[in-house]
Amino acid sequence: MANTTPRFTKEDFLNASALVKKLSELYGTTYDLETVKKTMDSEFRKKTQIKTKYNNPTQLIYDAKWNHRRVLRLHPLGIEMFKEILDKGK
Repeated sequence: MANTTPRFTKEDFLNASALVKKLSELYGTTYDLETVKKTMDSEFRKKTQIKTKYNNPTQLIYDAKWNHRRVLRLHPLGIEMFKEILDKGK
């Protein structure tokens, strides 16, 4: 049985500025960088979770442990959910 679980690298986890660019590419909407940062921080503190392919819960927003300062990053599978959260806040 072949393992079809996607493998993500750290480049797949988007920070706030890369997320703004990705949302404008995918959906044609522009968001303010500060709004995205505040929403990411809020969802990180709430410990919001998403479900993966096999219904395993995982964090929507991660703290990049490979940096010395705190940099929040969005899980690659959570782009649609994060866009919905941003749209609710508008």
